[in-house]
Amino acid sequence: MSIKWQAVVKTKASLLFQWYVFEGHREKYYKNSLKLGFGLENQKIVDNEISIDLNEFIHLEILLKGKINKEKYYLESFIKSCYQYSKKLLNTSTEIKKLTNLSDFTNQEILDLYLKYQKSVLDFMPFLNTILVIDSILKKEITKKLETRLNITNKQEQDLLISKLVIPIKKSFFVQENETLIKIAIKIQSDSNYNPYRDIHNFIDGFAWTSVVAYLGKYQNKNSVEQRLNNIIIENPKKKLVQIYKIKSDSLLNFINTYKMISKSKIIVNLIKIAREMLYLQTYRLDIFFIAHYNVNNLFNEIAKRFNFSINELVYLTGDEIISLIKERSRIKKKQIDERINNYALILENNKFLLLSGKQIKKTITNKVLINQVKGTIANRGRASGKAKLVFDIEDIPKVDRGDIIISPMTRPDLVPALMKSAGIITDFGGILCHAAIISREFGIPCIVGTEIATKVFQDGDLIEINAYEGLVRKI
Repeated sequence: MSIKWQAVVKTKASLLFQWYVFEGHREKYYKNSLKLGFGLENQKIVDNEISIDLNEFIHLEILLKGKINKEKYYLESFIKSCYQYSKKLLNTSTEIKKLTNLSDFTNQEILDLYLKYQKSVLDFMPFLNTILVIDSILKKEITKKLETRLNITNKQEQDLLISKLVIPIKKSFFVQENETLIKIAIKIQSDSNYNPYRDIHNFIDGFAWTSVVAYLGKYQNKNSVEQRLNNIIIENPKKKLVQIYKIKSDSLLNFINTYKMISKSKIIVNLIKIAREMLYLQTYRLDIFFIAHYNVNNLFNEIAKRFNFSINELVYLTGDEIISLIKERSRIKKKQIDERINNYALILENNKFLLLSGKQIKKTITNKVLINQVKGTIANRGRASGKAKLVFDIEDIPKVDRGDIIISPMTRPDLVPALMKSAGIITDFGGILCHAAIISREFGIPCIVGTEIATKVFQDGDLIEINAYEGLVRKI
C-alpha cells in the first residue's frame, strides 16, 4: 500500500527529540511496551512540519479497537502501563540526576548511563501517539453509546455533553505551576515585608523544566521567574486567581449536572471515567518526558563538554550519533550541526531513516482554501470574536495580543503563553483529549478542534467569530 502522507502539526523540535519519537514508535517498542504487533514505518518532519502515514494510523486504530473489544479491561491496562513506564523513565532520570563528579567517569560509564536513559525513553515512546488514536476511538464509542443508550443523536448536543463531562481528573503540572506563581505574586502584592526568596527557590526546584519543550529553550531561573511575577502583579493576581477558581467551579458544576443525565448508563459512566484519565495523561506523559530530560541535564552537559559541543548542539544529533560519539567512532562537524539547527528533515520511510539539512531541504508551500467558514468538534463551550492569529510555533507567540483568536494546526505546551491571552482556540487536528481541549477547559476559553483546514482558510488579522456551541468558525 502506498504511503498516504498527512501533515498534522508544524513545530520547532530538536533533532534528538524527533528521533526519539520516530525510533520509539517502531515495532520492537510497541511489542515491548504495549504487547502490540505493530510499528510505525513512515513518519517525517520536513521544514518543521510533521507528517504521518494515515494508512498506518487507520491500521493502528483497527488493532486497538480489536484489543478493546476482546479484552474487557484493555483501556484500564493501557493507563496502568503508561503510568508504569512514566515512573520507570522518571526513576531512571532521577538516579542520573543524583550522580556527582561525572567528569571522573570513563567514556564507557558515561555511555552506560546514556544507554540506560535512552532505553527508558524509547520504551516510553509508544504511549505518545497511541493516546492520540485512543482519543478518536473513545470519541466514537462515547458518541455511539449516547445514541444507543440515551437516544441523544444530535451531533452538537453530543459534543456539548462530552465537553462538559471530559474534564481534567487531576491538576496538570502546568496548572500547578500557574497557580503557585499567582499565589506568590499575591503575597508580594499584599505584604511589603514578605521575602519571596524561599518560595521562588522552591518554585524553581519544582518547575524550572516547564520552559524547555522538545529539548529547546532555557530553564527557568531566578531572573525569569521574577520577571513573570512582575507581569502577573501588573495584571492583578487576586482577580486572576478568583477567575481560575470560578472557571473550575463552573466546570465542576456543569460536570455534576451533566453526569446526572448519564449516570443510569454504567457503560457511559465508565467510558467518561477512562476519557478523563486519558485527558490527564495527554499532558502528563509529555511532562514526565520533559522532567526526565531536565533530570539528565548533568549527563548531557558532560557529554557535550567532553566532545567540545554545547548542549544545544548535542540535541541536534540522533541517539545513534550520540552513542557513536561517546564510543569515539565518529565526529559530526559543527558546520553540519549548524545547518541542522537552522533546518533539518528527518524522514522514516519504509522503516529506513534519511536525515537532510541545509540546501538539501525544499521549502513546503501551504495552499489557501477560499471559503469563509469551517466546522469542527466542540472542545469547550463558548462564543467569542476577535482577530485571527495563526500560531505554528513559539516564534509566532509575540504577535498574539490579548483577545485574539488563535488558529493552530495542533497546540503544544510551548504555546501556552499565547493560548492564555486568547479569546478562542481553533485547531486543524485533535479530539476530545487533545492539548487544546485541556487548556481551554482549564481556563474557560471557547475552543473548536479538528477543523482540518482552519489554518488554510483564515489569515492573520481576519476578524472571525468562534461559535463553540455549534462548532462553527466564520469570518465576520
